Amino acid sequence: MSILIAYPTSEGQTEKVTAFMRERLLAGGHQVTTGRPGVAEGPSLADADRVLVAASLHAGSRQSEAVDFAKRRAGELDRLQALILSVSLSAAGRDRADLEAHVARLERQTGWAAVARFCSDLVQDREVAATAAPGAAAGHGSP
Repeated sequence: MSILIAYPTSEGQTEKVTAFMRERLLAGGHQVTTGRPGVAEGPSLADADRVLVAASLHAGSRQSEAVDFAKRRAGELDRLQALILSVSLSAAGRDRADLEAHVARLERQTGWAAVARFCSDLVQDREVAATAAPGAAAGHGSP
């Protein structure tokens, strides 16, 4: 599977998270391309089977480059079932309803029906995968 990770970065944290995700996806046998959405039209979605948009969430707002990219490419992102990955230190203590409100705001701003995944979902998915396919929860399956 060919996966594009589109990300802006201001202080380097989103870039670090993106590098980690890229390595994990490559280890899972995927082809991974990264690109910065703030450059012209942003990265090409032409060859992507899936897209991950990573952006920091600071004081309730995402980086404008990510929001603008999602506005311009909302239809393509929907077709590719793109995921939003919010990078935020302050989100760790928030409840799920608050996090879902941030995703809903992004959807209103961009017209993109982002597929949102939260840490609790990922843990539950790993637990389900472990019972269905031993070894998956240990990171041996595809992400």
